[in-house]
Amino acid sequence: MVPALAIADVLTDRGHTVEFCGAGHGMEGRLVPEAGYRFHRVRIRGFERHLGLGTIKTLASIPLAGVEAWNVLREVRPDCVVGVGAYASGPVVAEAAVRRIPSVAVEMDAHLGWTNRVLSRLVDKVCLSFPIPGCEGGKFVYTGRPAPKVAQCHACGRAATIRRGGGGAGLADLWRQSGRPRVE
Repeated sequence: MVPALAIADVLTDRGHTVEFCGAGHGMEGRLVPEAGYRFHRVRIRGFERHLGLGTIKTLASIPLAGVEAWNVLREVRPDCVVGVGAYASGPVVAEAAVRRIPSVAVEMDAHLGWTNRVLSRLVDKVCLSFPIPGCEGGKFVYTGRPAPKVAQCHACGRAATIRRGGGGAGLADLWRQSGRPRVE
């Protein structure tokens, strides 16, 4: 969610209106409204890594999610749709691509996840946080991982500037700035 909010903040700073779509449970249902963005719920379930009742329920949720995505796009009429790779972005970005609304998929990991592998066939551009072999040129663009300019340290509540990226290294900087002892 943090990279998606970082993208939204940059677009908002540049004068664009940003709204979010998602499943609504987990962090997104709390963080997006707290950040001041409008949130549209699209009911879809995440895929499980094995065949079972959960997978069947997920497949059954796709048509409803498609209708809800279509309705959100009809209501909002966006100039562009950006998906950040989560399963909930799939129906909205796919519907946007079908409607010929410019669409972008953003991959946060060092490999294309399932949703972005599917969406990469539909969208106009795929922004990569890391170089991925076989995903060079054409619609693939290496942009780096979006990060907020300032993050709040949840341990102490103070603002902390992220100086380094890269997993634990960036987290270590945040922790040092909090002034709290490191816990191993």
